[in-house]
Amino acid sequence: MYCLSSDQHLQQQGWAAVIANLDDIKDSVQKSFNHLTDLFAKFLENVPRFQEILRLALDDIALLAKVPVLPKLIDDVLSSEQESEVKHTLLTWFCTEPQYYLELLTEKCQAGIDVLNEDCLLSLKEEFFNVLKNADNPDIKEVKGIGDRLANLNKLIEDFDKHCNDQNEIKGIFSSDRMGYARDPNVLPDVCSTYQTQLELMLQNHKRLIHILERCSKAKRELSDSINRRI
Repeated sequence: MYCLSSDQHLQQQGWAAVIANLDDIKDSVQKSFNHLTDLFAKFLENVPRFQEILRLALDDIALLAKVPVLPKLIDDVLSSEQESEVKHTLLTWFCTEPQYYLELLTEKCQAGIDVLNEDCLLSLKEEFFNVLKNADNPDIKEVKGIGDRLANLNKLIEDFDKHCNDQNEIKGIFSSDRMGYARDPNVLPDVCSTYQTQLELMLQNHKRLIHILERCSKAKRELSDSINRRI
């Protein structure tokens, strides 16, 4: 019972810490996103130059693959290959990767440039602003009525303690010294009536305790579900 109450107070404190951390992260992410959009804008400005570099790179690769290398530059290679039929060009001399790999790399760069366009930047901005909107949404940040919920929970704890004390007091009526009076036939009917009344009171108190426990359990489930949806 007391754990259920303590857990909900800790949940409230934990959620408050989450919101405080969210506000700090939001400011940091805002600065990072502003920096990203600045870099993206500069990138878009240079796209024509990048595309020209890639176009020239393909031409240069094709040219280097045609120009034979000077024999003096590859004497060691030729001697090790023992007059191999391998045709050495400037491209094979200074590049360890095959020509098709360089061409593929150039194509991938071009594909990346095509993806990172103005529409991509607009999509990023739209998604980011939606995230900010949700981060500032009071319906998400604030668990409505949590103050009243915890106050009612404290009241339930007080009622729970009261009923427990009542149960202990009633239990004292059934002590062994009082049971001794039950041997007197003149007193027995009154004793039985009293015990029956007290047992009925204990039953009612027990039902109240169970009801309070169920309410606390339900309150914890509801608070957990509410916080989970927000997360």
